[in-house]
Amino acid sequence: MMKKLLSFLMIGSCAILVAQKANAQACTPDAQFAGDPGIYPDSAMGYLPDACSNQHYSQTITVVLPSDTTVNFPGVGVVTLTMNYIKVDSAKIIVAAGDTSGIPSDIHFTFACSPTDCTFPGGASGCLQLEGDPLTADEGTWPLIVYVTANVTHPLLGTFDAPQSIIANYIITINNCNGVETLNSNLFELGQNIPNPTSGVSTINFTTPTSTNVDFKVFNILGEQVHSQKIGAVSGLNKIKYNASELAQGVYVYTLTNGNTTISKRMVVAGK
Repeated sequence: MMKKLLSFLMIGSCAILVAQKANAQACTPDAQFAGDPGIYPDSAMGYLPDACSNQHYSQTITVVLPSDTTVNFPGVGVVTLTMNYIKVDSAKIIVAAGDTSGIPSDIHFTFACSPTDCTFPGGASGCLQLEGDPLTADEGTWPLIVYVTANVTHPLLGTFDAPQSIIANYIITINNCNGVETLNSNLFELGQNIPNPTSGVSTINFTTPTSTNVDFKVFNILGEQVHSQKIGAVSGLNKIKYNASELAQGVYVYTLTNGNTTISKRMVVAGK
């Protein structure tokens, strides 16, 4: 089998949300990703699905690690290492701009892993389940950092723990999904779908200063188009009723184009 080239940082980012392992329900890895190393939803996109204040939140993250990986050691060259496991040491939430203390902030989430000790073995699939009931006071965008250690086997040096990695590319946003969104009727603007997450029909507002034709499209996290429609928009406020019931659980991007400008937003489709 062709070996996958994955950095320790990419591998480590799979486990970013497992600092508070309590009360969350057990999870099952998504079988469609078996044998395809990576993190689903894609950690490279830097965000987790948005949450809504005063609404229950649930998200499964599937983790697939390779059995080995190639690393370029300075002065040595490319070496193939056996990937034994990735272990989470700790995870923290940065509570304010410029704060580097790493003091955890209680945003009413709990996490659980499969395997339960949050040690993800090489060559296998695992997952973590994120559950929460965020409050109005928790609204905002929260950067997350995680410390992980990879245990590997070198063909000459034997088995050892690689230097601890720091992962800081995930964020989670908690929105007031019941609030009234204000769009400027004199501008071309696109609103957030409500509710978000959704498992059925949601409403998307948009405005345009003049009557025009617009293109509405939806894409999955692989960039594949899953929906497209043309809309005859009137001047001012317009509404789109979009039914996501046939889509698989995950993160999607929807776009609106008026011929000159394209605006995009994220939409989360929850499990059925």
